[in-house]
Amino acid sequence: MFYKSKDLKLGKDYERLFIHKINEIYDASFISLSTYSQLDFYCAAKNIYVEVKNRKNYPSWAVNPLMIGENKIKFGREKLALGSEVHFYWRLKDGLYRYKLKNKDEKGMWCDMGGRCDRGRDERKKVYYICLRLMDKIN
Repeated sequence: MFYKSKDLKLGKDYERLFIHKINEIYDASFISLSTYSQLDFYCAAKNIYVEVKNRKNYPSWAVNPLMIGENKIKFGREKLALGSEVHFYWRLKDGLYRYKLKNKDEKGMWCDMGGRCDRGRDERKKVYYICLRLMDKIN
């Protein structure tokens, strides 16, 4: 459990820094959502949800495709159906990457089991794999 709480703290620390970056990217004011929300940020004025993943120790070539929980894709698609946009960001060693969620899977995106089991327990679950070629690199 130590690793999970440490990872949550690191994630929340990065989110506090990242909110300034997305406010700049979108020229808008995002709010942080609850720790228990499926996604990290929301901007009511632009009706955009954002999720951010910090993988700063890895270059893009080492983690292509990138993973995101199936629960986040499903939740995001529910928001799309209501007229929102949903964007996923990954901070990698060589840059910031963005994927704009679509209402259905596209070539280079698939769902399968993924995760890790190197921290004393099985943390695998259903995840989506998204190839970098579907993403925009943001600097």
